[in-house]
Amino acid sequence: MDLGTTIIGLIILFICLLPFILMGVSRSKRKKQFLQTLVDYANEHKGSITQHETAGDIIIGLDEKNNTVFFYTKNKTTETKQHIRLVDYKKCAVDTTTRDFNNSRLIDTVELTFTPIEKTKPIENLLFFNSKNNLQLSGELQLAEKWAILINSKIGI
Repeated sequence: MDLGTTIIGLIILFICLLPFILMGVSRSKRKKQFLQTLVDYANEHKGSITQHETAGDIIIGLDEKNNTVFFYTKNKTTETKQHIRLVDYKKCAVDTTTRDFNNSRLIDTVELTFTPIEKTKPIENLLFFNSKNNLQLSGELQLAEKWAILINSKIGI
């Protein structure tokens, strides 16, 4: 009787844990796919990824040898690949767009903004988060802040 109860309990426990296990495997597989896409994109531009991080639907990487940032994002509607040569820019900053809603402030967008050295060149943006695509932040703001510091150290600020 006790052995049967134990087996049934273990089966129920396994059934309850299975969705979490599958989500972890799926997340790991998605991160590997994102990294491979970023590595392939860097190779197309004669670069190599030496540092990278992911958050939500984005991955950002750095080629320290060529001083280039590579960025990839994919959601249900769009896929974006960008690369930015840091020698052409004097500053990187995190820009957020917010709005007020029910006495609280909501973040609509989080971007890394690159200010060019030459005023004739356009400002470049890497969009980390857009509330139209995602309902909530999942580490994008912290990732953008961390990478702004890293990129500014590479630029020389």
